[in-house]
Amino acid sequence: MIKHTCNMDNLTVDSLFKEAEKINDPVLKEKTIEFLKNPLPTHSEIELSNVSLEESPASVKRHHKYPKGLLEHTMAVTKLSYNIAVALEEVYGLELDKDLIVAGALLHDIMKPQNYQIKEEIKEYKVKINNNDKNCKDFKDNENSDEKTEKTEKTEYITETKVIRRFDHSSDFHLEHLTLATSELYKRDFPLKLIKVVSSHHGDYGSSRPDSIEAWIIHHADNMDANLNDIAIRIGNSRARDLNVDDNKLYEKITPLKIYELRSHIGKENLIEYLKNMMNSNEENKR
Repeated sequence: MIKHTCNMDNLTVDSLFKEAEKINDPVLKEKTIEFLKNPLPTHSEIELSNVSLEESPASVKRHHKYPKGLLEHTMAVTKLSYNIAVALEEVYGLELDKDLIVAGALLHDIMKPQNYQIKEEIKEYKVKINNNDKNCKDFKDNENSDEKTEKTEKTEYITETKVIRRFDHSSDFHLEHLTLATSELYKRDFPLKLIKVVSSHHGDYGSSRPDSIEAWIIHHADNMDANLNDIAIRIGNSRARDLNVDDNKLYEKITPLKIYELRSHIGKENLIEYLKNMMNSNEENKR
């Protein structure tokens, strides 16, 4: 029997505070935790998005595009960066600034929620209805007895209309997330070396290039987690279409990377059956 837990159920901003406890410098630790507690732009002309750090995705269409995706991504990048630093120290005898790595990883995407907005859209889904289903009494009561007998082995479909909440890019944000984060770090008087790490975490494709091993570690950890999730998202979205469910509803119960892992272990058809049973079980538990 396959068993899994959805780690996002227990993932909160408090989880990031616990990672910040790895920072030894008391001033940098305090500043980092304070920014995580109040991750809002302080410039008077910037209108707040009202998307919280806790609910924000890490992107709209690609990696970690679901609620809490940014928390998940930030946690993964922080743990990856720290453990890469430990491995490099052990193998090469380096003395890396792990305070800088932890703080930089925790804050590298801190302003992404300010680039998003929540939109509601109406979607129609076809839902299978079996006449033997006890929940379909209203359908059967309107039929005469002969018709009931004839249709007991048929599967009918009804159309359900649902309101789906989705994230989109804000149409009127003032600055993209990296520029906004760098500006806030300056204003909040973070050390220049921390500002450089955050501002250069896009690597060769950013406005500034990493100039330290610590900065490159965060860049590669960021890329690794994002790229893996990109691959998994494509698989997860395909399985959501197979099940005729909204992909974000699926990701509330199981992360894309777990879907990818299960497909590798049990194959596509078994995965579809497993996800179908999981979603049906969740719907029954709500009744």
